[in-house]
Amino acid sequence: MANLALEEKVESICSEVETLKQDLKSNIEKYNKLDARRAAMTRPPEIHEAVRELTAAKKKALHESDEFADDWVESGGSDVTAFVKKFMDTRVLHHMRAAKAERLKMSTV
Repeated sequence: MANLALEEKVESICSEVETLKQDLKSNIEKYNKLDARRAAMTRPPEIHEAVRELTAAKKKALHESDEFADDWVESGGSDVTAFVKKFMDTRVLHHMRAAKAERLKMSTV
């Protein structure tokens, strides 16, 4: 009789262990996937990719400043101080991006 009671308890414990093993295996798989994603997201970009993105952003800033200047002239802009500030901010951004791209290019030589 005692063996039967122990057998049921052992089977119950074995079943619980199997369930926990499956949960652990599933959680380890999730962890590995998330860790791989984290590693990919925190990896520094390739230099050529960063140069490409900086070049595109540089062109965008140049286009925005030119468009802003054209719009201001066509509208007969009156507030010169505000125009100069916004125009210069955009042009400085353009030149900063150009300089960063050039520095990255030079670092690969």
